[in-house]
Amino acid sequence: MKYIAILLIMAFSTINADEIQRIESIVKDISKLRSDYVKCQDELDLCSLKLKDETQKNIILQDELKLYSNFSKKEKEFRNEIDSLKKRLKEATKALKTKEIENKNLLLSMNENNISSENSNNCFKIQTNEDENKFPDLEMKEKYKQEKQKNVKMQTAQKKDAKIIVFTPSAFRLNKDADIYDAIDGNKIGKWEKRTSFTSNQKTDSWVKVTGYFIDKVWGPSKKEIWVKASDVMQRDK
Repeated sequence: MKYIAILLIMAFSTINADEIQRIESIVKDISKLRSDYVKCQDELDLCSLKLKDETQKNIILQDELKLYSNFSKKEKEFRNEIDSLKKRLKEATKALKTKEIENKNLLLSMNENNISSENSNNCFKIQTNEDENKFPDLEMKEKYKQEKQKNVKMQTAQKKDAKIIVFTPSAFRLNKDADIYDAIDGNKIGKWEKRTSFTSNQKTDSWVKVTGYFIDKVWGPSKKEIWVKASDVMQRDK
């Protein structure tokens, strides 16, 4: 009986050892499955995130495609408008050219008509003037001579009316660039620079006569009659 009990105990122990090993292997498999599940879950989360990113990128790309399609449509519309404007411009330039040609022709015709009418009028006037006055040039010359004589008389009268004052010879200087004249209210004969020095002993209210002037700091008498305006002159300090 003892042997039988020992055998039974040994059999149970062997059976229990096998069962324990089997359970341990099952536990190992379960833990491995758990770790694999966790890994798969992590990978699934990553894939879901990537999927979201890709969907957002697709949305952005679709929006960009819509924009590009709109731009292409607008570009086509602009090109069509440009083509239509070019056509209108060509038509307008053609119309302008035709109008310019028509205006030129009208002007030429009007000028020709005016010239013909003027020629006819001039012919009529020449005939009438020849009948009225046979010596027009002589009359014009006589009128010009009379007017010139009147002007000369007026100038001489003005010179006589201007009282010439004689004083002791003094030195003068121009206070600006000034014209010189051959007489009181006479003709311009030249122009002297500012600060030009000269001498005088005759003057009127508005004129001063030049009796001599300096050339290279050497005084010499004036060989011709020279007058300057009193407003352009100042007396030099002694």
